Amino acid sequence: MFIITNTNRLIGDYGVETDFYVAYVTQAKEFLKGNLIIDQFRGPVYQIFLAATGFFFKYDFYLAGKFLNVLCASLSLFFISKLVNSIFNREGALITVLFVSVNQVFWRYTYEPGTDMLFLVFYTSSVFFLLKEDNLNYKNLLFAGIFTGLAYLTRYTGISLILFALLIIFRNFTIQILLKIFLKEIFF
Repeated sequence: MFIITNTNRLIGDYGVETDFYVAYVTQAKEFLKGNLIIDQFRGPVYQIFLAATGFFFKYDFYLAGKFLNVLCASLSLFFISKLVNSIFNREGALITVLFVSVNQVFWRYTYEPGTDMLFLVFYTSSVFFLLKEDNLNYKNLLFAGIFTGLAYLTRYTGISLILFALLIIFRNFTIQILLKIFLKEIFF
């Protein structure tokens, strides 16, 4: 995927968010100087990841952004596969990953640097840990919380995960409480 990405659009032309050059790259450079800039419309996580990736690509932030997106797209497909497999089965997971991976919008956001793929990997991983098992345990809840926080600090629309997590927690504890009451009524 990274090879295809680098043979297509060698420079950042149309389609690349203006925010990428105006905000993300500028803030990533500032982060490498020791300054964390948080603006009012987005969290700082993408810029931090872009700075770390840009450091390894000799400060070619466009190439670093494309690499970061390809990596995040791959991880997103992994978590989508695991999520669908845990809910349905392996065949459903394979079909879902194939549909997502050939989706034109998915491909576009894979080779255009921006926050989309990093947000997607955090979002899908959070949902995966919330729905991984029927009984939500503390380890999965911890990982879901970490990824929810990272999603929110990447894009503020990640706040929807907090509501989703609360609904899942409420559902799990309500079922457990009702089961205890039911068993207590039957056996005692």
